[in-house]
Amino acid sequence: MKNFNITLIENYISKDLELIEQVKSYIPNYYDGSNHLLLAQDILYQMLGSKFMDEDISVVLEQFISQAQTANLKTKEFPNSYKGLKMKVSFGQGVQARVPWISFLNDPNTTSDGIYPVYLFYKDLNKLILAYGISETNIPSVNWDLKNSKTISEYFEENNLVKPDRYGASYVYRVYDLNELPDSQKLNDDLDQLIEFYLNIENTNSVEIANYKMFSRKDFFTSLDDSGLIFNPILITKFPNVGGYLIHAQVY
Repeated sequence: MKNFNITLIENYISKDLELIEQVKSYIPNYYDGSNHLLLAQDILYQMLGSKFMDEDISVVLEQFISQAQTANLKTKEFPNSYKGLKMKVSFGQGVQARVPWISFLNDPNTTSDGIYPVYLFYKDLNKLILAYGISETNIPSVNWDLKNSKTISEYFEENNLVKPDRYGASYVYRVYDLNELPDSQKLNDDLDQLIEFYLNIENTNSVEIANYKMFSRKDFFTSLDDSGLIFNPILITKFPNVGGYLIHAQVY
């Protein structure tokens, strides 16, 4: 896809001076007529639509990385879904974010409350990290089931990098140097594999929740009677009902 962008720029956009001047007049704060990559992405988006971008994350990343290095904070031209997940893009609110991001969300997760695959662009280091994201605003109710994974903070420390501005508690899945980005197939495969793992975590969590039920004192009294055990009813009444749920238990 990147080669196609270059072809489009070299053979068409760079030669169309009238188009370049017209676009410059519309968005002078974002386009000076020298770097045509964003313009090429806009043209492709209009020609092919968001469906194409929904199927090839490398196209989204190319536009994301380019725009993250401008003052443009708008995200309306990015697709709002990817492989059935909600996709959120942020370059900052009002001011440029130190670490722009793209998150992929399965309900009920949100970027402020939950876990999710996420791209984090550490602009100062020219590194893009695909991470097992963890919300910073609220502690998520579910966790990534990970073994031997490093947090972003640990990765930075081990590689003698400055302390990450944000998202240090999230876990590293892949680290990409923007000077040596892999091809589109590799980028798509990496994200798709992380999404598959994410959905399995979510499905497991749903099954675990389904194995919980509201605590019923009446049912508990009945189970005790059937088992032949004798407890003071006052003690049972004070039995803790943590979070309104109790794991199914068997009385022997």
